[in-house]
Amino acid sequence: MLTLRICAIFNSIFIGINPIYVIILFINCFLCFLAQDFVAQERALAKIQYKFSHVNDTNKRDQPLGDEVVTYLGKVSSFYKRYSDERVKESISAQGLLPDYTGHMTLDMSTTAIKKFYILNSKERNTIELESISSSFDAYYRAVPYESQDWKIGDETKEIGGYLCQKAMGHFKGRVYVAWFTTEIPFPFGPWKLHGLPGLILTVEDILQKVKCEFAGFDLLESKDLFFIEVPFYVLKASEKEIPKLKDIFINDQGEYFKALNASNKITIANS
Repeated sequence: MLTLRICAIFNSIFIGINPIYVIILFINCFLCFLAQDFVAQERALAKIQYKFSHVNDTNKRDQPLGDEVVTYLGKVSSFYKRYSDERVKESISAQGLLPDYTGHMTLDMSTTAIKKFYILNSKERNTIELESISSSFDAYYRAVPYESQDWKIGDETKEIGGYLCQKAMGHFKGRVYVAWFTTEIPFPFGPWKLHGLPGLILTVEDILQKVKCEFAGFDLLESKDLFFIEVPFYVLKASEKEIPKLKDIFINDQGEYFKALNASNKITIANS
């Protein structure tokens, strides 16, 4: 569990990850984050939310890891990420509108097992992987191979969330997935890196029932709901070799990790 204490005084944001350290993010960057005021790759037209679950211990099937995830949808691209980050933004906006708002906010954000997010572009056939380390505001990105799935579409249908869905099966990353997609929502994307069907994937599960994404809601985005499918400004580029090193440093010595992060000029660190 980590707590974000946002203070308007001194135009800084304090993130209490460790009692010894306070990470200070400059407010100008944070305001850009809220306003999404930067050059966009593609503006999202809609979003689909899923309830994600993963059984990482078959002896404890009743205790899967879980989280809320979301895929933002564009005409040719998608952005899959953890939805709890959006909950943080919603809380920031809500607290800022309170009549007794004094410039101070307290936000609680639980960390989860999901550390990797993906941007897919079907037109340019590329994939960007974003990986967080201490939090989603402390993330790195790199280009990874664009991977398609070989789907076999069947005749079986069923209704999910009021949409008529069709069954498809595909092999990917050593698993066999059963997906239910709908042509009533013509976006060829879904959760994680799954894509390539003639409609949006609403629910998907591997045949061993270890990984599952269940439909939790679909919304068209209005003009006021600005979200751009691109790497956020606060995410740093890193090589395939650098990211595992950063994770090792963080696990073994958070002090050294934050010193290295400070040297990157991404954040400024001060003693609490």
